Amino acid sequence: MLRKRLTLIILMTTAGLFVFGQSRQASYSELRELYLDQKHEECYRLAEPSEATGALFRALSLYRLPDEHPLKKQHDAPLLTTMELLREARGNLGEKILADTSWLMPEIKAIQQTAFRKAENWYRGFAQNRAERYFNAMHRTFNNASSLFHNYYGFNGAHFLEILQSNQIQEEGNEKYYRREMRKLIDQHYRNKEAFQEWNNPVYRLANTAAEKNYLKKEEKMIYYYLNLARMNPALFRETFIDARLRVKYHGEIQVTIPVYDTLTVEDYNATLSQQEFFDLPVHKIYEDEMPQREFRRFVSKKMINKTSRGERYRFDINYSGLYRHLMENRPGLLKLKNLDKFSINEENRGQILFKLYDEKYTYYNRTYKEETENNYYYLSLFKKLNKMQPLNILHPEKQLFRTAECWAVEAGQRGLKGHDRITCRTDYHGEACDYGNSNGFDVILSLLVDKYVPSLGHRKILLGRFSLMGAAIRPHNSELDYNAVLDFKR
Repeated sequence: MLRKRLTLIILMTTAGLFVFGQSRQASYSELRELYLDQKHEECYRLAEPSEATGALFRALSLYRLPDEHPLKKQHDAPLLTTMELLREARGNLGEKILADTSWLMPEIKAIQQTAFRKAENWYRGFAQNRAERYFNAMHRTFNNASSLFHNYYGFNGAHFLEILQSNQIQEEGNEKYYRREMRKLIDQHYRNKEAFQEWNNPVYRLANTAAEKNYLKKEEKMIYYYLNLARMNPALFRETFIDARLRVKYHGEIQVTIPVYDTLTVEDYNATLSQQEFFDLPVHKIYEDEMPQREFRRFVSKKMINKTSRGERYRFDINYSGLYRHLMENRPGLLKLKNLDKFSINEENRGQILFKLYDEKYTYYNRTYKEETENNYYYLSLFKKLNKMQPLNILHPEKQLFRTAECWAVEAGQRGLKGHDRITCRTDYHGEACDYGNSNGFDVILSLLVDKYVPSLGHRKILLGRFSLMGAAIRPHNSELDYNAVLDFKR
């Protein structure tokens, strides 16, 4: 009997320990310590993959295990499994873990670097389908949801934003209001356009083939970048870059509202205003922004008496006595003018109050997107071409081709020439495209792709042709065009 009882106790104890061992999950601190001690196998086995913290440490540990380790050999593509585990962990990690970036971020970055190098080598080695699996996995995993999952190989739109913001106006005093309207257009067609997120796929980092070529200027490097993007994904390039540039450049009528201000010079601004002094002020202009609107409207009624395309005119009916008494009883500080938000001291050391008189409307006219592109053979044929064509290989720089292009860009520029008839420069190229009037890489590419007024579309055909090497140079042009760009190609 005693033996049976002891046996039962031992079995129950063992079962309890087993259940306890099965249900216990290692804490973040325990897994972190194992990982930093480079006990990657133990960390991997102890991490619970169904829980966010466990999935994170399984991903990190699997990445750090040697290639010949049995645990790693269980996976056909360990790096893809690593990124899959990171995606499972990404949305459910606690704030404490997300904030512990001092050691985590370098590990996450190392995974991205390894994945990118592998995929880049496969892409260049004509194993593009295999490479794209890794690029796509990177794009899905490192989505900038937090600093921990920052995409180090994503799209940097700083240069393109500069292009979009390059529209100029002559009225310098009104420029900030024009810029405000331009920002709305840029937000609509660029910043808030979801399609641009597709360029965060690291595969498009490969388009920047000239980034490390020190003999090229910045805008010459950008010629390679944008042309390669167009060749890698023609339809997306048309939907994003081309659409945004044309819609912002040909923005149609932008109507801006510009506030017109005046100043009122005041002598004794430290004393409380008398009722008569208060009556003499344009109180509807001065106090409207100093008081809550509901309170202000108890004493001042505003009625529109005229409206035109240039603005609106109003009549103000003011209960001066009632407003003065209200301020005296409830806001006496406002009856000392120096307490007004709009009060300042001018250069003559006198008090002044700035107040808005009215809003004036200006219209800045440019061609609209519809006017520029509708029924236009050059634009419509380009849109159709890009939407239907298959991706092409990316172009790489060659220094001799650059010298060939530079020679003609300099010679044509100094002589004010157009065309392809060289005088002293070599002709060691298989195709050439020349552009005039554009100084930045994107507009050079867009101009040559549209190929306006060239019925044969020869430049477009060359840019989207079967070439592998390119030399590009942008130089000043001795004419009203200011700049010329020469792009030379070899198969």
